[in-house]
Amino acid sequence: MGNYCLGTALFGTKIAEAEVNSMLKLFVESGNEYIDTALFYADWIDGKSECEKVIGKFLEANNCRKKVKIITKCCHPKIENLQAKRLNAKAINDDLQQSLENLKTNYIDILMLHKDDVNVGVEELIDELETLISQNIIKEYGFSNWSAKRINEVINYCQQKNYKGFTSLQLMWSLAKPNANYFDENEHVSYSEKFDAIFKKLSLKIFTYSSLGRGVFSKLKSKKTLVRRSVYNAYFNYNNLAIFHYLLRNGKSVLECEFGYLVSQPKATIIPIVGVSNLQQLREIVNSKPVEFAQTQIKKFSKFRNEEISVLKKIFLKWKYKTFFETKNLI
Repeated sequence: MGNYCLGTALFGTKIAEAEVNSMLKLFVESGNEYIDTALFYADWIDGKSECEKVIGKFLEANNCRKKVKIITKCCHPKIENLQAKRLNAKAINDDLQQSLENLKTNYIDILMLHKDDVNVGVEELIDELETLISQNIIKEYGFSNWSAKRINEVINYCQQKNYKGFTSLQLMWSLAKPNANYFDENEHVSYSEKFDAIFKKLSLKIFTYSSLGRGVFSKLKSKKTLVRRSVYNAYFNYNNLAIFHYLLRNGKSVLECEFGYLVSQPKATIIPIVGVSNLQQLREIVNSKPVEFAQTQIKKFSKFRNEEISVLKKIFLKWKYKTFFETKNLI
């Protein structure tokens, strides 16, 4: 069994409460403990923050709060005005109090700042988070989708104040490499080599989202599911095709290779966030065993040789897998 973090963005909306309860029960019983949520999740429906609420109801009904570690996120712009940033000490406290109520708990294991605002200095934010730790309201804190530059500002300030500091980050990171400029870097911060110096300085937990690259490799492998245009635009590139070709040839589970690539990273402790839409998908994941990759193979995944890519281009132009894209004339 792998060490996974359960992504819950669909809880209480696309996934009904009864299914949520079954998924949480399976996840906890499988020995995994991290559950990732956010005050903002499900704010787009009438039942505000329904995601946190269904999690809180499950934890209370099953008396299992101490068996899990809750990650929740604060300071996201309100659904009524997504352009109005609200990264400040007051928003941290306001959101935290609401999350505690929703989740039916008196503490949060890891509180993350959900969305950055580079115009706000880190000093006020870190002082407030450190105060919350001293009050035992939060156990740890971290940052979701913050750039390496801003994280270095946090490190410098924590050193100045002799704070213990943050323990975790959330980054987009997967075996499938997204195309440059497809994702807005202000909304989605992907792992890059800029983070390596940070990983050398600190022992961090990195919670990776989009850990399966929106399922692009599994969909290709299945030969049944069409790859949506959005997934094609995000992940179609010849490096990913070279990776997929490798996955086909090595005979191992695509899913276990994708998780193996993450947890085999030497740079930090990687905990993949798994977002699923049904119980069967979650069962497959919690029963999976990530492949252990050597560092030489991990490096090769990042950049295949030009001659290998050239061969793959020729193969793909006549490849049967091409027909499983919704649009066949994109090349």
